Amino acid sequence: MDHLSGRLFLAIIKPIYMLWVPVLIIACNGKPTEADKKGRELARTFDQVLYEEDVREWLPDGTLPEDSITFVNSYVRNWIKQNLLLRRAELNLDENQVAKMEVLIRNYRNDLLQYMYKRAFVSQKLDTLIGEEEIQSYYDINKDKFELQDDIAQFTYARFEKTSPSLDQARKWYASGKAEDKEAFKDHCFKYASSYFLNDSIWLDREALLKAIPVDVNMLRSKRSFETEDSLFIYFVNIVDFRAKESPSPYGYERGRIREILINKRKLQLLEKLEKDLYDEALRNNQFEIYTP
Repeated sequence: MDHLSGRLFLAIIKPIYMLWVPVLIIACNGKPTEADKKGRELARTFDQVLYEEDVREWLPDGTLPEDSITFVNSYVRNWIKQNLLLRRAELNLDENQVAKMEVLIRNYRNDLLQYMYKRAFVSQKLDTLIGEEEIQSYYDINKDKFELQDDIAQFTYARFEKTSPSLDQARKWYASGKAEDKEAFKDHCFKYASSYFLNDSIWLDREALLKAIPVDVNMLRSKRSFETEDSLFIYFVNIVDFRAKESPSPYGYERGRIREILINKRKLQLLEKLEKDLYDEALRNNQFEIYTP
């Protein structure tokens, strides 16, 4: 007997006198039945039987024997209560209610099967490689539809404590346009800055910007490179580009969203083709008929 079966056996035998659980003794001869494969019977309500295998899949790995007893007892009791309630519902609901419920169950099953198949089909067939040219083309054609819902900016900043070493030198590096000075400033930020962001190609919205820099938005509209401070920190700020709310949204800000739009469009086209192909194939093979009223 493996460890898991042993835990289940202990959990079954101990409360047997309380739950009236019949133990199924499987004969050694003869062909194993489906019930044999599922292990011992743990409980029965009317024509429904709960088997050891039904509980095994829900028993957490590593459960101690004493905890297994508690788990199995609780599971069995809940299973009995649910089946008793189900039987009572079946007996007390009128035929119309049951018929409506059966329709809902059938529709839900059909929808679920179709959803799972479509998802698997799309996962296998969908080409998610979207070229830059296709994304740019979509943006150019639909440019008037991309309007900013908030202020955005491309910017860099670095925040240093006022006691941070070599601030004057850092200030010179930050103001310089030389590649070697930019690298020096980046290295200085890595060592001494409490926070920094130096990727000026990414568009960020106003909320992200104001979390990083304690300034008024109007200052961002009018200034490009500046220094500001609060009681604890000094901030070096460079606004590369700024776009106001309700102005045309730039391509770089919309690129990711456009890619998702194009992928979703391909997905819909793929599913439409699937349905059409199935219909055409069934029509050729006389697999359905349409009756005219």
